[in-house]
Amino acid sequence: MIGKKVMEVLRRHIGKKVTVEYVWYGQIKVKKGVLKKVTDFVNIETEGIGIPFIGYNCAIRRIIGESGETLYENPLIFSNYNLQEEEEIEGMIAATFGLDVALEFCRRRKKT
Repeated sequence: MIGKKVMEVLRRHIGKKVTVEYVWYGQIKVKKGVLKKVTDFVNIETEGIGIPFIGYNCAIRRIIGESGETLYENPLIFSNYNLQEEEEIEGMIAATFGLDVALEFCRRRKKT
């Protein structure tokens, strides 16, 4: 079964550096760090974060090993998977918590 083989490959990379491309609550993210744990078909853990393979508004698109090899890829997680524009999110923050809070989020986003 393809899925089980992919999980085996990922488990062999525990303790090694990986790059994870994923969607996190409507935003595309890239996390570089050491793979700490693999829970088959559920999630992975890197330094400081757990990321689900497939979840509500969260999903891993690709995991890349240290030497650039693709360890895992989900072609069903399209480039627009549950995405929201940052400005749209900041608008909702402003409407909920006030403009000053939204401006602080915007300032932090532009710093990174």
